[in-house]
Amino acid sequence: MEKSQNCCSVCTSEFVAFSKAHDRFQALGCDLLALSVDSLFSHIAWVRSIRERFGVTVPFPITEDPSMAIAAAYGMIHPDAADSSTVRATFVIDPDGLIRAMVWYPMSTGRSVEEILRLVEALQTSDREAVSTPEGWRHGDPVIEPPPSRFKRPARAVPRLQPGGREPLWESTVGDQRRLNLHLVGKSEADFVALREALDRTLPMPKLILHALQVNVRGGRLPEPEGNGRRYLKFPLDALAGAAWE
Repeated sequence: MEKSQNCCSVCTSEFVAFSKAHDRFQALGCDLLALSVDSLFSHIAWVRSIRERFGVTVPFPITEDPSMAIAAAYGMIHPDAADSSTVRATFVIDPDGLIRAMVWYPMSTGRSVEEILRLVEALQTSDREAVSTPEGWRHGDPVIEPPPSRFKRPARAVPRLQPGGREPLWESTVGDQRRLNLHLVGKSEADFVALREALDRTLPMPKLILHALQVNVRGGRLPEPEGNGRRYLKFPLDALAGAAWE
């Protein structure tokens, strides 16, 4: 967070509030750092005044920036500004050093410590759970899950039963199967159909159909027609054993 020059009353009220909430920020693994364009001696006097007047010890560091170099580097002030009287910004920076949120306040309005705590926890929850948080979200409230991906592999790994240990082909054409699947290389269409029919009899039909749809239908479109003009729902024959179903 950053405070403007001359230790205004609004800034003092904020420092008191942030100091009282320091343990709550620490519980979130969040460190507080204040930036001020005042001098070190001004900070010492200001912190002493807060302790004497409000009985509150400021537990976080205050960085002096009388040249406004840090404020300028973070884009807090206009390059031609003569002073920082209008600078009141809050940055949330993650452990990788990336700025995740910026909030700007006018001179007349104090920051909401509760909102900044909420913001930090919401960002952490989004990163940890890969979710979004709705308006006004608080700890324990429902979150927004991301939309499902267009294509998802089974939840658990399928045994490598293919010749040579190759991975199952989850999306392929009949031509791909004839060329890459060693069970089918050199076989005629009649042989392929016979192999399909033999395997079909070993599985309940609903599960077989579901597997074919799960593997082959992409974005609601059937596979492209083969050379004979027909469209085929195809599946890797060796991947059926132990396949996961959702």
